[in-house]
Amino acid sequence: MEFDALYSDTARRSQPSIIRALLKLVQDPATISLAGGTPDSNLFDLDRYAKLAENAARVHGRASLQYGETQGMLALREQVAAYLEGRGWKVSPDQVLITTGSQQGIDLLGRVLLDSGDLVAMEEPGYLGAIIAFQNLGAGILPLPIDCIDGLDVARAEAILEASPKAPKFCYLTPTFQNPSGACLTPARRQALAHLAHRRNLLLVEDDPYGEISFAGPPPRPLAADAPEHTIFLGSFSKMSVPGLRIGFAVGPVALIQRLTLAKESADVCSSVLSQAILTEFLKGGHLQATLPGLVNAYRLRRDTLLKALATELPTGSRYFEPSGGFFIWVELPMGLDSQALFQSAINAKVAYVPGKVFYAREGAPTNTLRLSFCAVEEEKLVEGARRLGTVLRSAAVLSV
Repeated sequence: MEFDALYSDTARRSQPSIIRALLKLVQDPATISLAGGTPDSNLFDLDRYAKLAENAARVHGRASLQYGETQGMLALREQVAAYLEGRGWKVSPDQVLITTGSQQGIDLLGRVLLDSGDLVAMEEPGYLGAIIAFQNLGAGILPLPIDCIDGLDVARAEAILEASPKAPKFCYLTPTFQNPSGACLTPARRQALAHLAHRRNLLLVEDDPYGEISFAGPPPRPLAADAPEHTIFLGSFSKMSVPGLRIGFAVGPVALIQRLTLAKESADVCSSVLSQAILTEFLKGGHLQATLPGLVNAYRLRRDTLLKALATELPTGSRYFEPSGGFFIWVELPMGLDSQALFQSAINAKVAYVPGKVFYAREGAPTNTLRLSFCAVEEEKLVEGARRLGTVLRSAAVLSV
């Protein structure tokens, strides 16, 4: 049977993740991948989660094996509310929707708020998963500039919003340890953005998967705490617990959470109740506080190791930015070097990265940038990976002169 005539407009627009396509090329175990942004499974405490799973089944009984509320287990929503209060934002469990990973939150928001032809404002460079999700729904992207240390340039963003002939439905951003740049929005810029949201009646979508992976003290207070009526907060347990449970959350005004819950009901009925029960016990039992420092210390050491190696390996004229948290280092190469064109040379040298161009939604994006991830690679391999990458890039720099 031929299916082409049956596909919807949304299906025809849908594009795969370029990063996942690139990672399929990295099958050789001898290749050191600085590309993927997944946590290191070697850091997962298998015994802890085995005991948590058993305890969750005993505490929550057969209900943990059954269908559950679409909005999520009340006990878990209460734990999420308590967690956010600890970060400086007081919310009620009614404001919390449990999602199947924070990516589902992005998808639900798009399906609830966007029609084909609508506009979404986004950081540039920005999270590829959000770019794809919004473009697959037929939305256009209005890029807002960031700098790779302090995040979104709010003054320039306001000027761009003012000049746009069409108002965006919302502004999506990852203000804390951004993917791909690692930037963290300063307190002053957070206040300015909150004021901008109030002045322009602009909905902010704050995606915060990396907030707890902070290398310089506690994570910043959520932007949503300063603009609660204008912000939907998306969180994930994938980085601060384990991604295999596939649990995230969306938090915001009750009216919008109710709409998102209706959309989720038709998508998957509910997120895994057993996973929710395990995470409830994880949070209630103080396991987040027990395990997070070890994870943060491991990732900080890997960041420092890769930064030190890059200082000697990158070609003259390169710039890279030290993130204060998260999983990524953003690199700007000398002009004339095209990271996408050099990707196959890097693969031949048994090292992988993500070309920076894929994090831009517009044509004419710079081609001399790349994203490196240090989270899933041990220190010795990070040093060797930087050496291999530097050899490829320095050779290309010599040829481009």
